[in-house]
Amino acid sequence: MQRPGWLPEDIQLKSSSRRKNFGIKLNFDGSCELLVPDSATELQLERVFRKFAPWLRRKRQQLAIENQSAPPHEFTFQINSEFFFLGKKYPLQLINSAPSGIIKFDGAAFQTTTADPDSIRVMLENFYRRQTRRIIQLHLEKACVVCNTNYRKLSINGARKRFGSCNTHGDLNFSWHLAMYPEHLIELIVYHELAHRSEMNHSARFYQLLAARLPDHRQRNQELKLWIRHLAGYPA
Repeated sequence: MQRPGWLPEDIQLKSSSRRKNFGIKLNFDGSCELLVPDSATELQLERVFRKFAPWLRRKRQQLAIENQSAPPHEFTFQINSEFFFLGKKYPLQLINSAPSGIIKFDGAAFQTTTADPDSIRVMLENFYRRQTRRIIQLHLEKACVVCNTNYRKLSINGARKRFGSCNTHGDLNFSWHLAMYPEHLIELIVYHELAHRSEMNHSARFYQLLAARLPDHRQRNQELKLWIRHLAGYPA
Protein backbone atom coordinates (compact mmCIF):
# COMPACT_ATOMS: atom_id res chain seq x y z
CA MET A 1 0.00 0.00 0.00
CA GLN A 2 1.27 3.46 -0.92
CA ARG A 3 1.88 5.80 2.00
CA PRO A 4 -0.64 8.70 2.00
CA GLY A 5 0.78 12.20 2.22
CA TRP A 6 -1.34 13.18 5.23
CA LEU A 7 0.12 10.46 7.48
CA PRO A 8 2.54 12.05 10.04
CA GLU A 9 6.22 11.40 9.32
CA ASP A 10 6.85 9.84 12.75
CA ILE A 11 4.40 7.02 12.00
CA GLN A 12 5.67 4.11 9.93
CA LEU A 13 3.19 2.33 7.68
CA LYS A 14 3.55 -1.46 7.57
CA SER A 15 1.28 -3.48 5.32
CA SER A 16 1.05 -7.23 4.95
CA SER A 17 -0.91 -9.62 2.75
CA ARG A 18 -1.31 -11.91 5.78
CA ARG A 19 -2.85 -9.24 7.99
CA LYS A 20 -6.64 -9.03 8.09
CA ASN A 21 -7.12 -6.37 10.74
CA PHE A 22 -5.71 -2.93 11.48
CA GLY A 23 -3.36 -2.40 14.41
CA ILE A 24 -1.01 0.13 15.93
CA LYS A 25 2.28 -0.38 17.77
CA LEU A 26 4.00 2.21 19.94
CA ASN A 27 7.72 1.65 20.52
CA PHE A 28 9.66 2.65 23.61
CA ASP A 29 11.38 5.52 21.77
CA GLY A 30 7.99 7.06 20.91
CA SER A 31 8.01 5.96 17.27
CA CYS A 32 4.85 4.33 16.00
CA GLU A 33 3.93 1.64 13.46
CA LEU A 34 0.52 1.50 11.80
CA LEU A 35 -0.18 -2.10 10.79
CA VAL A 36 -2.61 -2.56 7.89
CA PRO A 37 -3.70 -5.20 5.37
CA ASP A 38 -2.35 -4.84 1.83
CA SER A 39 -5.93 -4.53 0.60
CA ALA A 40 -6.71 -1.49 2.76
CA THR A 41 -7.93 1.64 0.98
CA GLU A 42 -6.77 5.14 1.84
CA LEU A 43 -10.24 5.96 3.14
CA GLN A 44 -10.13 2.97 5.50
CA LEU A 45 -6.67 3.96 6.64
CA GLU A 46 -7.78 7.51 7.39
CA ARG A 47 -10.75 6.31 9.43
CA VAL A 48 -8.57 3.90 11.42
CA PHE A 49 -5.93 6.54 12.07
CA ARG A 50 -8.54 8.98 13.37
CA LYS A 51 -9.81 6.23 15.68
CA PHE A 52 -6.31 5.46 16.99
CA ALA A 53 -5.11 9.08 17.26
CA PRO A 54 -6.55 9.88 20.75
CA TRP A 55 -5.16 6.61 22.15
CA LEU A 56 -1.76 7.35 20.59
CA ARG A 57 -1.61 10.85 22.13
CA ARG A 58 -2.41 9.48 25.59
CA LYS A 59 0.11 6.66 25.31
CA ARG A 60 2.88 8.98 24.10
CA GLN A 61 2.25 11.32 27.02
CA GLN A 62 2.36 8.36 29.41
CA LEU A 63 5.54 7.09 27.77
CA ALA A 64 7.24 10.47 28.16
CA ILE A 65 6.46 10.45 31.90
CA GLU A 66 7.68 6.86 32.31
CA ASN A 67 10.88 7.57 30.40
CA GLN A 68 11.64 10.40 32.82
CA SER A 69 11.49 7.96 35.72
CA ALA A 70 13.46 5.30 33.83
CA PRO A 71 15.42 7.07 31.07
CA PRO A 72 17.06 4.83 28.46
CA HIS A 73 20.66 3.99 29.34
CA GLU A 74 23.21 4.96 26.69
CA PHE A 75 25.43 2.01 25.79
CA THR A 76 28.92 2.53 24.36
CA PHE A 77 31.35 -0.36 24.14
CA GLN A 78 34.32 1.48 25.56
CA ILE A 79 36.56 1.27 28.59
CA ASN A 80 34.93 2.89 31.67
CA SER A 81 31.45 2.52 30.13
CA GLU A 82 28.86 1.02 32.45
CA PHE A 83 26.99 -2.19 31.76
CA PHE A 84 24.27 -4.04 33.66
CA PHE A 85 24.37 -7.37 35.43
CA LEU A 86 21.41 -8.61 37.49
CA GLY A 87 19.94 -5.12 37.71
CA LYS A 88 23.04 -3.20 38.75
CA LYS A 89 25.53 -1.08 36.79
CA TYR A 90 29.23 -1.88 36.74
CA PRO A 91 32.12 -0.17 34.92
CA LEU A 92 34.25 -1.88 32.29
CA GLN A 93 37.93 -1.85 33.29
CA LEU A 94 41.02 -2.46 31.18
CA ILE A 95 43.48 -4.80 32.92
CA ASN A 96 46.45 -6.94 31.94
CA SER A 97 45.88 -10.05 34.01
CA ALA A 98 42.54 -11.31 32.64
CA PRO A 99 42.48 -14.16 30.07
CA SER A 100 42.28 -12.75 26.55
CA GLY A 101 39.11 -13.30 24.55
CA ILE A 102 36.69 -13.14 27.47
CA ILE A 103 35.22 -10.59 29.84
CA LYS A 104 35.55 -11.33 33.54
CA PHE A 105 33.36 -10.04 36.36
CA ASP A 106 34.83 -9.70 39.85
CA GLY A 107 31.69 -8.52 41.63
CA ALA A 108 32.61 -4.84 41.32
CA ALA A 109 33.49 -4.39 37.64
CA PHE A 110 33.68 -6.01 34.24
CA GLN A 111 37.29 -6.64 33.19
CA THR A 112 38.87 -6.97 29.75
CA THR A 113 42.29 -6.91 28.14
CA THR A 114 41.20 -5.08 24.98
CA ALA A 115 39.80 -1.62 24.26
CA ASP A 116 38.44 -2.59 20.83
CA PRO A 117 34.67 -1.82 20.82
CA ASP A 118 33.77 -4.65 18.45
CA SER A 119 35.64 -7.19 20.55
CA ILE A 120 34.12 -5.83 23.75
CA ARG A 121 30.62 -6.17 22.31
CA VAL A 122 31.18 -9.79 21.25
CA MET A 123 32.80 -10.77 24.55
CA LEU A 124 30.08 -9.06 26.57
CA GLU A 125 27.37 -10.96 24.70
CA ASN A 126 29.25 -14.22 25.34
CA PHE A 127 29.45 -13.32 29.04
CA TYR A 128 25.72 -12.62 29.16
CA ARG A 129 24.94 -15.88 27.35
CA ARG A 130 26.97 -17.94 29.84
CA GLN A 131 25.49 -16.18 32.84
CA THR A 132 21.92 -16.36 31.55
CA ARG A 133 22.17 -20.12 31.11
CA ARG A 134 23.63 -20.53 34.61
CA ILE A 135 21.05 -18.30 36.28
CA ILE A 136 18.08 -19.76 34.38
CA GLN A 137 19.15 -23.31 35.22
CA LEU A 138 19.29 -22.43 38.94
CA HIS A 139 15.81 -20.91 38.85
CA LEU A 140 14.42 -23.81 36.82
CA GLU A 141 15.64 -26.34 39.38
CA LYS A 142 13.60 -24.64 42.07
CA ALA A 143 10.63 -23.63 39.93
CA CYS A 144 10.09 -27.10 38.45
CA VAL A 145 9.68 -28.47 41.97
CA VAL A 146 7.24 -25.70 42.93
CA CYS A 147 5.27 -26.13 39.71
CA ASN A 148 5.49 -29.95 39.71
CA THR A 149 6.60 -29.93 36.10
CA ASN A 150 9.71 -30.39 33.95
CA TYR A 151 11.13 -29.40 30.60
CA ARG A 152 12.95 -31.13 27.77
CA LYS A 153 15.59 -28.68 26.58
CA LEU A 154 16.93 -25.23 27.50
CA SER A 155 18.20 -22.85 24.81
CA ILE A 156 19.57 -19.30 25.02
CA ASN A 157 18.90 -16.90 22.14
CA GLY A 158 19.30 -13.21 21.36
CA ALA A 159 15.65 -12.16 21.26
CA ARG A 160 15.08 -8.57 22.40
CA LYS A 161 11.28 -8.41 22.61
CA ARG A 162 10.43 -11.94 23.68
CA PHE A 163 12.43 -12.92 26.74
CA GLY A 164 11.09 -16.47 26.94
CA SER A 165 9.10 -19.07 25.04
CA CYS A 166 7.88 -22.62 25.54
CA ASN A 167 6.65 -25.10 22.95
CA THR A 168 4.41 -28.15 23.28
CA HIS A 169 7.44 -30.46 23.48
CA GLY A 170 8.69 -28.76 26.64
CA ASP A 171 11.56 -26.88 25.00
CA LEU A 172 12.32 -23.59 26.77
CA ASN A 173 14.03 -20.59 25.18
CA PHE A 174 15.32 -17.54 27.04
CA SER A 175 17.03 -14.38 25.85
CA TRP A 176 20.58 -13.61 27.00
CA HIS A 177 19.46 -10.02 27.55
CA LEU A 178 17.85 -11.26 30.76
CA ALA A 179 21.27 -11.31 32.45
CA MET A 180 21.06 -7.51 32.62
CA TYR A 181 17.76 -7.56 34.55
CA PRO A 182 17.15 -7.90 38.31
CA GLU A 183 16.96 -11.51 39.39
CA HIS A 184 13.36 -11.33 40.65
CA LEU A 185 12.33 -10.31 37.11
CA ILE A 186 14.25 -13.25 35.65
CA GLU A 187 12.30 -15.42 38.10
CA LEU A 188 9.07 -13.91 36.72
CA ILE A 189 10.00 -14.97 33.17
CA VAL A 190 10.91 -18.49 34.32
CA TYR A 191 7.59 -19.01 36.13
CA HIS A 192 5.72 -17.48 33.20
CA GLU A 193 7.19 -20.01 30.78
CA LEU A 194 6.70 -22.95 33.14
CA ALA A 195 3.02 -22.00 33.45
CA HIS A 196 2.85 -22.66 29.72
CA ARG A 197 3.74 -26.28 30.42
CA SER A 198 0.16 -26.56 31.69
CA GLU A 199 -1.55 -23.84 29.65
CA MET A 200 -0.22 -23.03 26.17
CA ASN A 201 -2.07 -19.72 26.09
CA HIS A 202 -2.71 -16.60 28.15
CA SER A 203 -6.15 -17.59 29.38
CA ALA A 204 -7.64 -16.89 32.81
CA ARG A 205 -6.47 -20.37 33.85
CA PHE A 206 -2.90 -19.48 32.85
CA TYR A 207 -2.87 -16.37 35.04
CA GLN A 208 -4.45 -18.29 37.91
CA LEU A 209 -1.54 -20.72 37.77
CA LEU A 210 0.98 -17.89 37.63
CA ALA A 211 -0.67 -16.03 40.51
CA ALA A 212 -0.65 -19.16 42.68
CA ARG A 213 3.12 -19.41 42.21
CA LEU A 214 3.99 -15.72 42.09
CA PRO A 215 1.25 -13.69 43.80
CA ASP A 216 3.02 -10.41 42.91
CA HIS A 217 3.47 -11.25 39.22
CA ARG A 218 1.50 -8.18 38.09
CA GLN A 219 3.71 -5.82 40.10
CA ARG A 220 6.81 -7.54 38.77
CA ASN A 221 5.50 -7.21 35.23
CA GLN A 222 5.02 -3.46 35.67
CA GLU A 223 8.59 -3.19 36.93
CA LEU A 224 9.77 -5.28 33.98
CA LYS A 225 8.23 -2.76 31.58
CA LEU A 226 10.23 0.06 33.19
CA TRP A 227 13.43 -1.96 32.91
CA ILE A 228 12.71 -2.73 29.26
CA ARG A 229 12.52 1.01 28.59
CA HIS A 230 15.68 1.61 30.61
CA LEU A 231 17.68 -0.97 28.61
CA ALA A 232 16.04 -0.33 25.25
CA GLY A 233 19.16 1.45 23.99
CA TYR A 234 21.27 -1.73 23.90
CA PRO A 235 22.33 -1.97 20.23
CA ALA A 236 20.57 -4.59 18.12
